[in-house]
Amino acid sequence: VYGVFELRKNGLAFYFRYKNEEYIIVSRYNQLSFLNNDNVLDFQFSSCNLKLHYKNIRSHKRFISRFLDFRNLHLN
Repeated sequence: VYGVFELRKNGLAFYFRYKNEEYIIVSRYNQLSFLNNDNVLDFQFSSCNLKLHYKNIRSHKRFISRFLDFRNLHLN
């Protein structure tokens, strides 16, 4: 299953498609935590837990950097 993250002013949205149905998981920044280990990014939303495997380390680091900058900008 492939998905797309969207950084929003109030939180993070994750869109994905599974068995021809579209889903979205949304969480505020203060209810979201993540752990990065061995090509697995583990996002813990308020209602669920996502384990994501990434293939390109450079784009992954760029996403984490943008995510942290965006989150810190809107939490303050």
